[in-house]
Amino acid sequence: MKFLFGLCQEINRISSHALDRTVGQDLVRVVFEKVVSCYERYHTRRGRISQRLAVQNWFDVNFMCQLFNTSKDDQEMNSRTKSLTGWLESCIDPFDLSVLEPFLQSNLTRQFQRCS
Repeated sequence: MKFLFGLCQEINRISSHALDRTVGQDLVRVVFEKVVSCYERYHTRRGRISQRLAVQNWFDVNFMCQLFNTSKDDQEMNSRTKSLTGWLESCIDPFDLSVLEPFLQSNLTRQFQRCS
């Protein structure tokens, strides 16, 4: 989190609107890859996690996918995030997931609209 906060401060310091669009897109891609890598490392170290943590992480990963607008062309990141969300879904009881998913999706959309 400190890294992301520091990055935001630095971008604001140099005026983000002055950055070339390709530089901004590359920066977003690299940051998203690093965050997904952190989630992957965390989950491979921990193994199975609690359902509550899995639901929160599922929400976080899906929010980041929308926030960082993962490109349909980036097959590697799509497969990594699908693998990660699939693993998180396997930690959640299927009945609970089917009940929670519509609420999570609506909250995901609402949060995304607030932040964008």
